[in-house]
Amino acid sequence: MTPTTTLTTASPRTAGSPISGASPAGVSSPAEAPSQATAAPSGGSGESASSWSTATSSRTRSLYSNETTRQARSITGAGPLLSRPSRPALSARRFLPPRRGAKPPTPAVAILELVLMAGILAIGAVPFLPVFASVVGCLAVGYGALIGALTSLICSRLRLSVLPSMAALALAHVLVAPWLLTDVGSGTAAIKTVLGSTITVWRDALTVPMPLSSFSGMTVLPWMSGLVVSALATRLILAGREVLAGLTLVCLPAVGIGWGGQEAVRPTMLGILFVVGILALWTCGSLRQRRSHVVEALDLSSFATTSGATSARSTGDLGRVALRGAVIAAVLLLVTSLAAMVLTPAAPASRTVVRDLFQPPLDVTEYASPLSLVRTLETDKAHTRLMKPTNLPSGGRIRIAALDSYDGLSAHIGQNENGQSRFERIGDKTQLTANRLDGRKQTSSLTIEDYSFPWVPTMPETIRIESSGPRQSALREGMYYDKFSSTGIATSGLASGDVLTERVAPYTAPSEAALNKAALAQTSLGPIEQVPPSVTSLAKEIVGAESNPIAQIRALQQRLRTSYYSDGTKSPSQPGHGAARIASMVEADSLIGDDEQ
Repeated sequence: MTPTTTLTTASPRTAGSPISGASPAGVSSPAEAPSQATAAPSGGSGESASSWSTATSSRTRSLYSNETTRQARSITGAGPLLSRPSRPALSARRFLPPRRGAKPPTPAVAILELVLMAGILAIGAVPFLPVFASVVGCLAVGYGALIGALTSLICSRLRLSVLPSMAALALAHVLVAPWLLTDVGSGTAAIKTVLGSTITVWRDALTVPMPLSSFSGMTVLPWMSGLVVSALATRLILAGREVLAGLTLVCLPAVGIGWGGQEAVRPTMLGILFVVGILALWTCGSLRQRRSHVVEALDLSSFATTSGATSARSTGDLGRVALRGAVIAAVLLLVTSLAAMVLTPAAPASRTVVRDLFQPPLDVTEYASPLSLVRTLETDKAHTRLMKPTNLPSGGRIRIAALDSYDGLSAHIGQNENGQSRFERIGDKTQLTANRLDGRKQTSSLTIEDYSFPWVPTMPETIRIESSGPRQSALREGMYYDKFSSTGIATSGLASGDVLTERVAPYTAPSEAALNKAALAQTSLGPIEQVPPSVTSLAKEIVGAESNPIAQIRALQQRLRTSYYSDGTKSPSQPGHGAARIASMVEADSLIGDDEQ
């Protein structure tokens, strides 16, 4: 018997064929018609066998190919074949280098970067030196930077998140600041001052004159600046974010300059050193990240398992590369700093600071002229004890105000050349005299009893004024002084119980011989307008032919003393010192008036 070879193939699935189950009508499955899938060599010619094999092979290729050949289409005749699903396109992200997060530095590198940060903070604290006119501002920055860095180190060690770290920093601020800052008081009062100044010091430091050391609670400004900047920079350095840490450190000198004045301490040199320090910090971070990436690429850990000699050699190469990079970076920084020192132009004579955008809130026109108080003090309060002086200088006088301007309605205190009030807010330690006074000094005090006016009584050559009593806070918040006219004003007014302690230099009147040899000082007074012509005529008549300035002043003084005094209680005398009242007094047969006129 001749052996028979049987080939079994799966029928090609067309678009209308079911996935499983019975075959469509008219199409037999391989199980139902095995004879259709068999070929006996004895049953046909060689051509028919060859043609059958070719058709079967074409149908099989067409089933698993994306291309449907013309021959396969002609054989199936039942529509397009199902193509094999194509492989999804490769993502472009596959060809990019993997994104690596910042790796924390090793302890040795972290210590190096923190030391570098401390040097940058020391340079950034110098702008606070002229703001406080002493080292107290720089010390406050140092205290804050130290506490902030320690707090961040502890929070980083404990792996605290942002909110717990902020809470720890706020707690350190409230508990430590009252112990380290010298101008906030002591006890619970110090804690209240720190809490209040945390919000108000940013505004108050712009509205009070410098130096800020004359006012209480002002060291909270540099303390908070150093605390926050140091804490944030330390946390960023420990997280491997040296670039952000460097940008954070820029905020410290920015606060010192913005809240300062026109005076600067070697701005060119300090600016160059500060920038070099920031670049050095960034260079350390860049070299560290570069070394980390190289180690990752070489995979030294695998080298260690295969060949110890290869690992040691690779580690030595990395060390030499890192050292060479550090030397190159140091040379570049040195050359850059030297070039900047040579090529940087000189600092400008003036600069724009934040306090230039704020004007003192005091408006003197809201208060009655001090001269209008004369009639009240001489009549209504003639027998009333206004204040109690203690340790008054021998022969000293108490002065209410000095007026240098007149507009035809009243005499008042003049303004500066820009038309602004000369009054500036003062503190307990503000130097009130334009020039430093030498010689003997003493402390006098005035206890207010029945004096309820805003104008502050002072003595000649008052160096500083300290307020105390039950209204101490209100007096400190609203105490202003004009150094040109030596006049003070309390916006809250004075009341019974207020105590003004004044540091004064006793005034000694010059001799007559010294006055005769002295010349008149060229003092720029305020505007004097709407003066009646009769006043000028009377002054020329009194002076006469005198050419000596002292003799002219003596003549005017003597004439006014020999005139008649009247406060309106016994003889008619109108109050006021307007142009009409002055003209009527001068044009009368006799000069009749009181101290106001």
